Amino acid sequence: MEEEVQKEYPEKLRYVLRELAAKEGAFAYEYTGYLANIHSVQSYYQANIDMLESQKFYSLFSPNQKIYTKVKNEEPTYYSNTSKVSTSQFASGSIIEGEVVQSVLSRNIHVHKDSLVKDSLLFPRVVIGQGAQVEYAILDKGVEVADGVVIRGTAEHPVVVKKGEKVTEDIHS
Repeated sequence: MEEEVQKEYPEKLRYVLRELAAKEGAFAYEYTGYLANIHSVQSYYQANIDMLESQKFYSLFSPNQKIYTKVKNEEPTYYSNTSKVSTSQFASGSIIEGEVVQSVLSRNIHVHKDSLVKDSLLFPRVVIGQGAQVEYAILDKGVEVADGVVIRGTAEHPVVVKKGEKVTEDIHS
């Protein structure tokens, strides 16, 4: 690649890559499944929300393909009789007492009673206080949202709360 940059008339990238692949013995295969170009917070958010569509999810995570990951065997997520859930994904070890809509939740999340999580991504160990509302947000590991606090972004500009933050005041984007 560096050699091509030095030339007065560099070859097209595809020819350089083809030559390098042949020289190095590289192989390729056709992939026709789900693909997303993640280049911004919004595109990261959208790629994760896309996993709520079963066609896209199974296109990426085909049952016929092995996925190697670190297994964390924990108790299943608990849904109380006050919980209300629709079109969401949950990892293990969580307690859901409030409402969760169109969201992706990692492990060990606690969504307290009378709270709402909607169109959001929650990383591990997030706590959503009683009566709190979280919409169009990405909450990093260990975020705590106090009782009654409102975090509200938009699909184009989701609110991002950094790791370990304790949110005690409303946030709007």
